Amino acid sequence: MDALTVRSATADDLDWLLAIDPVAAHNARRGRFLKLAVTEGRCEIGLIEGERAAFAVWHRQFFSRPFLALLVVAAAYRRRGIGTALVRHVIARAGEGDDFFISTNASNEAAQRMIEKLGFVRSGTIENIDPGDPEWIYLLRPTEG
Repeated sequence: MDALTVRSATADDLDWLLAIDPVAAHNARRGRFLKLAVTEGRCEIGLIEGERAAFAVWHRQFFSRPFLALLVVAAAYRRRGIGTALVRHVIARAGEGDDFFISTNASNEAAQRMIEKLGFVRSGTIENIDPGDPEWIYLLRPTEG
């Protein structure tokens, strides 16, 4: 995998975030969500050789536990381990020893493989977020020791 560096997103990154997020182009709510995440310091940018390659948004509004709400990897950087490395970074930064949650659609097999590779286990399902494509919730418990 390419060497990944991570930094918190700033207002200067917002146009890039909106450009690579496939939902933000046609969903104003998503744009507001990203802007708020940047403002609150809950958006991390993954860089490869100084170039923005991916971003992750997390929060603690899922039963007061850390939750990875969004992970987007730019098309040119996919399938190189960048998403996995960025998720590990967010877990270390936001998890603070708590149970950590993540989700993906039932149809997103690539995300499911990455999530399970990271040690998450399926914990439940939410219907009707995306009609006909249930959202699978995954849990990662902190290691004992």
